[in-house]
Amino acid sequence: TYFFRGTLKAGSGPETATLKLEYADFESLGQARENFSPLGTYSTNPFFSSVDTTLDGRTQNNGFESRTKIFNSSLNFDISFGDYTVSLISGFAHYTAAEKLDVDFTALNILDATHQSEAYDQFSQEIRLTSPDTGRFKYIIGGYYQGSRLQADDFVIFGSFMNGLGMPFRILGDTQSERQFKQTSEL
Repeated sequence: TYFFRGTLKAGSGPETATLKLEYADFESLGQARENFSPLGTYSTNPFFSSVDTTLDGRTQNNGFESRTKIFNSSLNFDISFGDYTVSLISGFAHYTAAEKLDVDFTALNILDATHQSEAYDQFSQEIRLTSPDTGRFKYIIGGYYQGSRLQADDFVIFGSFMNGLGMPFRILGDTQSERQFKQTSEL
């Protein structure tokens, strides 16, 4: 895990600027989960006989990988005119996430390499005028825009284990199921 954050400030008097940056990178190999205590026919069915249910701090599967990267930034620029302040605020956010998981939780090649991924971007811009902080009537007038984009994909690979089963499972061997999602928004 890596995480960095920083702030830069510049200017004095009527003009000031503040830049904030943030970056994170999270990577995992392996997973903190394990199958144990099977109930009912799960413990006697030959289909599940290869599932490791010994509670020993180890899981028997074909792996887990995960990585997420995040970047956030904002720039705030303030200009004072007497007792009034004009603020320009820009923001950008981005992240990517990817995960690969053996979802049958066995060493057999049944439902292996479920891949999930997401990518997200967001941009925002704000402008506002702030009145003096004195007197009876105080106000803030402004406008705001935000646009974002999200894409998510996942697919499941049906492994070669399915080829050894009877119909209708045999036709799934060495195939995959894929889903995609895309969304954009503006406000």
